[in-house]
Amino acid sequence: MGDVYEIKMVFNVVGTPNQPFRIKWTIANVTYYFDNITAGPGNGWTYYFSWWLCLDDPIPWSVTLDPDGVSGNTNLVNNTASGTFTPVPPATAVELYCPQLMYGSEIFELVFQPDSGTIPNLFMLLPAPTSHGAQSVVTDSPPAGSQYVVTPPDDVPLYEMTWTNVLAATFQETNAFVVQLSNMRVNPTLLRTVTWADMNSMTTNWTVWLAPDQACESTNPAIANFVQQSLPANYQTILTPYDTARTLHRAVMKALKYGTQLHGDAVGILADGVANCGGFATVLTACLRNVGIPARGICGFWEGVDNWHVRVEFHLPGVEWLVADPTAGNADDPTGTYAFEFGYVFSANKFLADDVGGSHMVLGNDYGGLQGAIIWWNGDPTFVSYDTPSALWPYPPAPATNPSPANAATGQSVTTTLTWSNGFNAASYAVYFGPSNPPAPAANQNDTSYDPGVLNYSATYYWRIDAQNDSGTATGTVWSFTTELAPPPVVTITVQANPSNGGTVSGGGTYAVDSSQQISATANSGWTFTGWSDGGAQTHDITVPSGGATYTANFTVTPCSTYTLSKTNITLAAKGGSKKVGVKVTGTDCSWTAVSNDPFITITSGSSGTGNGTVHFSVPGNTNTTPLSGTITIAGQTFTVNQDAGGCTFKLSPKDRKFKAVGGTGTVKVKPNLSDCAWTVDSNDSFITITGGASGVGKGTVSYTVPANTSTNVVTGTITVAGETHTVIQAGAK
Repeated sequence: MGDVYEIKMVFNVVGTPNQPFRIKWTIANVTYYFDNITAGPGNGWTYYFSWWLCLDDPIPWSVTLDPDGVSGNTNLVNNTASGTFTPVPPATAVELYCPQLMYGSEIFELVFQPDSGTIPNLFMLLPAPTSHGAQSVVTDSPPAGSQYVVTPPDDVPLYEMTWTNVLAATFQETNAFVVQLSNMRVNPTLLRTVTWADMNSMTTNWTVWLAPDQACESTNPAIANFVQQSLPANYQTILTPYDTARTLHRAVMKALKYGTQLHGDAVGILADGVANCGGFATVLTACLRNVGIPARGICGFWEGVDNWHVRVEFHLPGVEWLVADPTAGNADDPTGTYAFEFGYVFSANKFLADDVGGSHMVLGNDYGGLQGAIIWWNGDPTFVSYDTPSALWPYPPAPATNPSPANAATGQSVTTTLTWSNGFNAASYAVYFGPSNPPAPAANQNDTSYDPGVLNYSATYYWRIDAQNDSGTATGTVWSFTTELAPPPVVTITVQANPSNGGTVSGGGTYAVDSSQQISATANSGWTFTGWSDGGAQTHDITVPSGGATYTANFTVTPCSTYTLSKTNITLAAKGGSKKVGVKVTGTDCSWTAVSNDPFITITSGSSGTGNGTVHFSVPGNTNTTPLSGTITIAGQTFTVNQDAGGCTFKLSPKDRKFKAVGGTGTVKVKPNLSDCAWTVDSNDSFITITGGASGVGKGTVSYTVPANTSTNVVTGTITVAGETHTVIQAGAK
């Protein structure tokens, strides 16, 4: 937001157009034509269109080739392109940018014919500029003998001068001032966070700008009716205060036509439908006050001489005054479709508001908003002329500062770019640069950087920056800097391994003669570094010779002298398991074997190998009540395997079984703690017969039978399984 919007169009022509044609450009409601386009056969015809647009919302654009259809174009489906610009707002709700320091003056000049009589009373009011919105008063030099008076009802200051019983003559007074003016742009999203509840909690210093006055009859039914027609019926529930003000701004743009104004009040202006800038501002101010948004007209003038104008300021809590210019908005878009010049006003740094509001009560009279001086006199002097000219022009710029390179800097790059800090109020810069003092003119530009191209080594250069604007030039100080020494010549250092597969080397490259560089060698597996060709250590620094050099790192095969195991022992639990141990060999083509030295250790893979490898082995469960220890010989190294003490324990399921008198068959499941635990079965009573699983190793099942019990007594017996007891209970016969 605040940049120029530009469309670049590239098109191709196949064949020859019948005649020259036009290009139609449209951005928002702005339409412009490029006439007499004579593009012939070929590709890459390029045209640009740029435009300032004071808008805060998305902006549609389109471009059409030959909108009149005179070229004979048969590819009409591709003769229009369109899109949307989306302005990027500032990070804050309101941003003042591009500040400019300006001189300003207002002159009051009243001429009577000399000696034409005495003037009993002569009275003059002159506006007093104040700081608000986009402007800040730096200095103010009012007319000599004037009084600074604060006028009701809005407490707006003026300068007042009075003369009593003076002879007719020429009266001239000047108010001169220096102001800082800035452009304004807004972030609508942040401004839309202001609510109607916020508006209702404003303090009196703002609500004073809600009251009607003789020009802004904000409570008049005609104004209320216009507002009602311009806004939705329930606008306070669907529109924020910001969007309400925006809608009314567009409504005023649409309702009025710029021209000679017949009335000075909002009701009369609205009825006529014709207004000058003051009328546009008066109607918008009345509408904003009607909905509870503080507003006021700001009278002033543009840069130049006697360029008078009136804008509007309105207030939202938290952001002081925002600027709206419905007159300029109407000039940009009489239909009111787009909110031109609302919140975002890019020309505010060239406009001074010397008076605010529309009412000044002085000596019982309301003088309204002032554009220039107001005078009153009595008596019968012969009046000749009256004028109240205004003038606004840029303040001379401040000199450029903060040079880079710094003044008298040494060792600067021969490709250095000159930069400097903005001379305040500067519009452009004259650049002077060269190897002699004073430096010669080099450029006239707007940027604060300058590229002098590739410079000479060991040379001193002088430069000066003159800040410029329409009011003058701030001649800069001559600065200097010296470039770096010429670099030494460079040569190539080559490093290599011998043999090439013996290892890796680093440190080769292109370097400056006499510089210090590091070279390094690393042996591959199975190889040993034996030395560099220059006799240096495995990693060492060299001084780069003038002719370059080649350095060779020598390697030899490492003999099969070292075998290393990843571990030397391991301890397993009683249940045993499978494990592995790694073999690392120093040297190449080195073979080895692995042999178990104890029967409880079984090598499952890796019983031999060449080079690095892995030996896998397994150990069964230990059924002994004492620990075991054994070894494996691997590549001549001893690897010890320890196993915790074991011993067999058993669990039976079920522990007992009940039978009816008729008897039957039964089973007992045997579960040992180790898979290689052996067990046997014994029947301890003659009526229990073992029919299966009388012995086993590991898990198993025992089967038995019980005959019919012919007695009436309960019979009880047992089976011993792996030392554990299984009880059999049989009921008696009934």
